[in-house]
Amino acid sequence: MMLPKEIVVAGGVITVLLIACIGSIAVTQAQEGGGQQCGEPTTLPVQPEDAGRHRFQREVEPYDVRVDLIQSRLSIGTTVVAVYVWEESTCRPIPDATITLLTRHSDAQEEKKVTAVNLRDELDPARYHAQMTLDAPGDWQVTIEIAGDLGNAALEVPTLTVGEARQDIGGRLVFIAVSLVIIAGAAYLWWSTQRRRRRLESSDQPSGSPAPDEGPDSGSASP
Repeated sequence: MMLPKEIVVAGGVITVLLIACIGSIAVTQAQEGGGQQCGEPTTLPVQPEDAGRHRFQREVEPYDVRVDLIQSRLSIGTTVVAVYVWEESTCRPIPDATITLLTRHSDAQEEKKVTAVNLRDELDPARYHAQMTLDAPGDWQVTIEIAGDLGNAALEVPTLTVGEARQDIGGRLVFIAVSLVIIAGAAYLWWSTQRRRRRLESSDQPSGSPAPDEGPDSGSASP
């Protein structure tokens, strides 16, 4: 049974429109994502008190590298880093590379090294984990070096800024409150100890003996 010509034409137009729409969406996603991406890494957990999160992707031949970085506000200078490494051409995870993070303060020449460890997660074999301590306020340069069977590569992390250590008013109030509780507890312990000792001393006195503050001639004389 042959379909009417109008239905065939309408179906062809709809097919062409669908193909064009899908192609447009694909181009838009490629432009927004900056090209091919080998995978969407598992994001690090971000607590409400964490501040300063950076996520970026770089292609450094022969690797495709994604970085997820969090600067914590709870511990000044502590930065948690997750590095994901794939083979650029095939998007194959690279779980056995050596990942080294080099950190250097803008006012110093000495570099510090931190090695990222692969978590050996079957669901996320491309992930490496590290923690850096940026122990001085100011700008820090971070370089990630990758050494593996495919070759060596390096990429620069955008400059990280560590703020001045601010006085935590809430923390100081908590410290003062805890100190007052300790002092009050010590005072109560001393007072209760003294009261118990006085009770023990009074219970040790014979029932007919005069109280310690009474002299031998106190009271009425015998007839």
